[in-house]
Amino acid sequence: MKSFKRAAELQAICQSRDWQFCFIGGLALQRWSEPRETVDVDLSLFAGFGDEQQFSDVLLKHFTARISNAATFARERRVLLLRSSKGVGLDVALAVLPYEALVIERSSYLIIPLAFLREPVQEKV
Repeated sequence: MKSFKRAAELQAICQSRDWQFCFIGGLALQRWSEPRETVDVDLSLFAGFGDEQQFSDVLLKHFTARISNAATFARERRVLLLRSSKGVGLDVALAVLPYEALVIERSSYLIIPLAFLREPVQEKV
């Protein structure tokens, strides 16, 4: 449950800035697969090309970097590695592709006792 609380914190920051995002990875699997405890939070954040630094700067004000030069790493590899104040890993994928934008656009909220988390909608391909 620690992950859900930290996800809610991350979501609040994204929502307060009207960023386009959704949760992926283990948290998303809570809805579409067998529930399991996940130890980190994975988020897809639509950053586009060239705007990565603004997203990194804001998130690094709220969370601790897990590696040195996290913003540079994020710009080069499109993932910002953070840690919450409670020690939960936060992996923020800086989305750029049209498919990623579509996944985020089609995402919906998962209602859980602690929060409403935005995650992708699963459909048959």
